[in-house]
Amino acid sequence: SMVITLVDNTAPNVTYPESIMQSEPYAVEITDDLSGVDKVKIEINGKTYNTTEIDDLILPIGTHDVSITVSDKAGNIGEISYKLTVKIAVDDFSNVLSKANLLGLINSANYDKIIAPLNNVLANRYNAEKAAAYLDTMKSEVEAASSGINAEFKDILLSNIAYLKNLYLSGNANEAAGATSFKFDFGSGNVVEGYTQVLTTTIYTPQL
Repeated sequence: SMVITLVDNTAPNVTYPESIMQSEPYAVEITDDLSGVDKVKIEINGKTYNTTEIDDLILPIGTHDVSITVSDKAGNIGEISYKLTVKIAVDDFSNVLSKANLLGLINSANYDKIIAPLNNVLANRYNAEKAAAYLDTMKSEVEAASSGINAEFKDILLSNIAYLKNLYLSGNANEAAGATSFKFDFGSGNVVEGYTQVLTTTIYTPQL
């Protein structure tokens, strides 16, 4: 009989994101079909993580240096270096604040003061004038917070606000607003909360 021996000369395969929203974890997928994955090291802006998913991370918007080093149990090593883009939009901003509160980067008192005008921005996210005005209110609340907020996260908030306000004032309200979804309930009867009822006589015009 013939014996076939497979030799693993290939480093693990790495799938990584080119961009993430600011509230999202940074996660990579690593596979090695022969000997199996052994170790992983991720460096973001010089800080090292030995995991494939980094949850406790809120990076400033813009680009960041990322390097990924992986090895398999046969000793093959692969290295990837690239620029990660971190994005923000109004519909993600509240997730950023909630995550920061859970991570201890902002206390509940400051969270409440800042989330109130943010909710107004969200409600008026396609109205550039109103959204920009509420962003100014947010900025004032952030700047007034002298304690109970991490200094680096404070800078992140101010950078987010300036970026979104610039989008609104430059005619890019849709980009600032982020994703939008509509939930429709077709038919008569009780309408589930959060849905818009649509009947044969309904004319629905989104207020964009």
